[in-house]
Amino acid sequence: LMKSVGIYTLGCKVNTYESEFIMNELKNHGYEIKDFDDVCDVYIINTCTVTNTSDSKSRKMINQAIRKNPNACIVAMGCFIATNMDTKIDKKTIANLIENAIEVANINFCCNYSNFTVGAALLTEEGRIYKGFNVENHGIQSICAERTAFVKALSEGHKKFIAIAV
Repeated sequence: LMKSVGIYTLGCKVNTYESEFIMNELKNHGYEIKDFDDVCDVYIINTCTVTNTSDSKSRKMINQAIRKNPNACIVAMGCFIATNMDTKIDKKTIANLIENAIEVANINFCCNYSNFTVGAALLTEEGRIYKGFNVENHGIQSICAERTAFVKALSEGHKKFIAIAV
């Protein structure tokens, strides 16, 4: 049975690009892309926090997705989430995430233009860590490390995330 995903993007061109990248990756992993207003298995809200209006709209879209399908995986990402997160994690887990992020950043095989590597380590509720790194391509904006980790975890069926180190 094909899983369905609806994506809603607020904010800048970078958010739009990242949402399109995620949509294509999920499509390549067998997800059906639906309108955000449809009932979906997964909802992704790429948030913004530039203005009070965008903060309000981000909260509204997250709540709308929860109401549409309370059993869905709700993924809220972007600057609104980054600036409003209040999660308590033990120091050993934080250190492990940071070590994993540094490890993958040291690979440095996808940063041919800037030579500036970034690694990310994403922790799922089940305790699995997914690693990601930034990717640069000629003529295409780079894809950030946290997005590659997130797409990998989501494509393998993980729905709840605890923390990320970048």
